[in-house]
This record gives sequence, C-alpha cells and structure tokens, in this order.
Amino acid sequence: MPAVLHRILLTMAIGLAVVFGVLAAIGVAPLLPREDTRGADFVAYVFAAIQVVMLVVAVAVLVPRVPRRRPGQSVEVYWADTDSGPRLLMLWFLCESAATLGLVAFLLFGHPAPAIASVIAIVALVMLSPRRFVQASA
Repeated sequence: MPAVLHRILLTMAIGLAVVFGVLAAIGVAPLLPREDTRGADFVAYVFAAIQVVMLVVAVAVLVPRVPRRRPGQSVEVYWADTDSGPRLLMLWFLCESAATLGLVAFLLFGHPAPAIASVIAIVALVMLSPRRFVQASA
C-alpha cells in the first residue's frame, strides 16, 4: 500500500509540473499581472526558501529517523510497523507538498526559482522511494 501511495504522489507532482509547464508555454502563466516585478520576485524567492526548508527537514531530519527493515522482517510487517510507516508517509507528503507549493508559485508569479525548487523536490521524492527503505539492513 505505501508503494502505491508513493507512486500516486509522484505521479501527481509530475503531472502538475507538466500541466503548469504547458500553461506557461502557451502564455497562460503567470496568472498574476507583472506590474511590480520586485515584489513578485521577492514573494517567489520566499516561496522557494520555504520549499528548501521543507526539503531540508525531510532529508536531514525525517530520513534518519526512519528505521531500516531488519533482516528476517517481512515487508508487510515493516510497513505495518508504527515506527516506519507514518514516518515515511510524513516524509513523502512533505516532499510532495514542497513540489506543489513551488509549482503553484510558478503558476502565479512565473518566476523560475520556485519551479527549480519543485524539480528538486520531485527528484527527492523519486530518490526516497519505498524500495530504498524496504531493503534489509545488514
């Protein structure tokens, strides 16, 4: 079940990136008028900074707290464990939320900084796949 949820979150983040990228390519984005570019740029950088903080918390704080599967422990028991399952879900939700936040900021302001941070969040979500945590530790 967690592997399916991870795949859904990843698909949604990538799908949102593609849709917003197409909207930008055909000229629909940015949605907000660009009269005061300094203000919009500042807000876009704030969004990107929030995304970076979310990713740092995910990778530096949550990943080390997820226990590895013990040798002899079945995958089903590992996912059902209250130490691993909820922590992985929080990790994946945080990465996907960072991607979504940046993509919405890109759609609103058209600034590349949140979009770049969103790509990094999607890459982090790919790299933090269930397979990485299910491999039994030696």
